[in-house]
Amino acid sequence: MSETDIPHGPSDIHPIPACAGYRDGWIRLVAYLVYGTALFAAFGLIQSVARGELLIAAIMLVTVLTFIVTLFHEAGHAAAVLWLRGRVLVFSVGPICLKFRPLRISATPALRDREVGGFVTYSFQGWETMRKELAVAVAGPAANVVLALLAGLMTAAFIPERSPVQPQRIAVVADVERESETFIVAPLPSKEAMERAARDRKSKESRTFWIAILQAVMMLSIGTAIANMLPFRGSDGEVLRRYMRDRRELRQYRARREQR
Repeated sequence: MSETDIPHGPSDIHPIPACAGYRDGWIRLVAYLVYGTALFAAFGLIQSVARGELLIAAIMLVTVLTFIVTLFHEAGHAAAVLWLRGRVLVFSVGPICLKFRPLRISATPALRDREVGGFVTYSFQGWETMRKELAVAVAGPAANVVLALLAGLMTAAFIPERSPVQPQRIAVVADVERESETFIVAPLPSKEAMERAARDRKSKESRTFWIAILQAVMMLSIGTAIANMLPFRGSDGEVLRRYMRDRRELRQYRARREQR
């Protein structure tokens, strides 16, 4: 069989009935809402840690995390292609587009129907391309699930173990009674104790910041996986739906042949 290019993404044009346009539009809107919800939740989490003081920094940080999550998603597609002995032709994430044969880096082309985020264009030789295309499509959301699990494990590592609370004893220097009121005079904490408390506070703030980062990665990864598995044109879920449809039609065709 001659080499066939099988792009992953909206550039993979398949005939869709006109009546399916409304369904595709609604599912696409739901996918955008799912991803937007994850994006705003991640931004709100990071902004709460920043305490409203670094709005621009929070926006930039969420942008970097979104790029990393998208990179993992597209890397999952590319890894599946290479595992199945295919060829990756174009690898694009955000504004960066890496083209092979010849190797060059350029800006992502603003083509019609191109989804926001990234895409991978690849090719296979031989038969069974339908199953390979399904494996490549599922690999993207699977990479996001793996990333979310890793972020969850790292989050658990940042949470300190709770030690049993020990009763604190305060040394009373003197009791001064004045008009039926009692004043307890306690010694001031030492310099070492104050420095230790400052280090603990700084360590707690750093730990809280990294936990927020990891939780934001989890939100973005799960949102990306769910949005991509919804069956609208150009999504990974559409590849799965098309595969299930073709399998069903093949079984029906074989059943009709056996009845003859």
